[in-house]
This record gives sequence, C-alpha cells and structure tokens, in this order.
Amino acid sequence: MAQTRDQAHIAEVVRRNTMAAAIAALLLCYYGYYGLSEPVVTDLFTRSNWLFYHTLRIGGVMMGGLAAWSLTGMVQALAVDGVVSILIGGLFALSGGGMLIDGGGVSMNTILIIIFGMMFFGTGRRNWLTYRHLTAGGRVSMAEVFTMEETMVPPSVSQPAPPTEPPAVVPEVLAGPAPEPLPDPELESAPEPETPPGGFLASLANQPPPSNE
Repeated sequence: MAQTRDQAHIAEVVRRNTMAAAIAALLLCYYGYYGLSEPVVTDLFTRSNWLFYHTLRIGGVMMGGLAAWSLTGMVQALAVDGVVSILIGGLFALSGGGMLIDGGGVSMNTILIIIFGMMFFGTGRRNWLTYRHLTAGGRVSMAEVFTMEETMVPPSVSQPAPPTEPPAVVPEVLAGPAPEPLPDPELESAPEPETPPGGFLASLANQPPPSNE
C-alpha cells in the first residue's frame, strides 16, 4: 500500500511538468518554424543565429515530446526533461554570447536570448534535482518542486541524529537550619577559674597593703 502511494505521488509530481514543457514547446516551435528564417552562415554573428535557429526547431520538437511523456507520470521524463532543458539553455547562452561579441553592440534580442537560456538552464536543473530526490525515496511537495536545492537530503538517506548524553543528575539539597558547631574538646577539658567568696572586688580588699620599705 505504501509503495502504491509513493508511485501515485511520483506520477503527480511528473504530471505537473506537462504544462511548462508544452508552453516551452509551443514558443520554441513558433519562433523556429514560423517566426524566423534560416540564416546564411558567413561570420560569427550568422553562425550564432544559425545555432539559435536550429536550437529553437529541434528543442521545440523535443519539449513537445517531453510534455506528452510527462502525462504518463513516468519519473524518467523528469530526468530527460532536465537534460534537454539544460542543453537548450546552454545553446541559447552560447548563441547569445556569439551575437553579443560579433553583433556590433548590445541589443534587446541578444539580452533576451541569454535570459531565456538562463531560465531553461534553471528549469532543467530543478527537474533533474527533483528526479534524483524522487528516485532516492523522498517525497516532494508542491512548494518544494519550485524551490528544489542541491542540499536537500531525501528522508530515506538522512543521517541519524547523534546520541545525546543524559543530563547530569545533581542531588538537591533541602534548605534547613544550619547544624550547630561541635564543641572543642580542649575548651571542655580546661578547668574553670575559681571565683573567691564575695567576688573579685572582695578578694582585692582582703589583700594586705604593700609595704613602704
């Protein structure tokens, strides 16, 4: 039963990628087959245009196939989507860089090509990390699909917490009256001085006066 629930969860996560892959396929195919024409290769700029043109056409067809594959819920579709998206992003960045170097200046189209390349690269990295997380036995929530990071550790391979030592038991001392000091045996053994009859002053009066000799 648990395995069935995990498979259903994996299929749900994979199907969430269908819409994004389909939108990417439509945009790539539109500009690759209808929006642009194949350039004539003469220099670095036209070579970069040629690379961008064919990346749109081939990448659009592949993203369309991945959108259909994602509908099946197979987790392998995420892995292939990650690799293809990273390749598209890298080729976009490469062609945009070539246009930037040999284009005579910075243009809005060149900046957009580089930005789209970074977006494809980030999406591919996220899908690849999601695939690794799911195949390692982890579960991915809706929020985690869009915030996946390399440092995420699947629950099945998480490290156990180190054992903690029990706190030291300190005996409690109950408050009470202070103990009386023990008597000194020397003080107890010493004889008390004898008091003459009549007191100390009477003994001085009974003493004879000193002689004048």
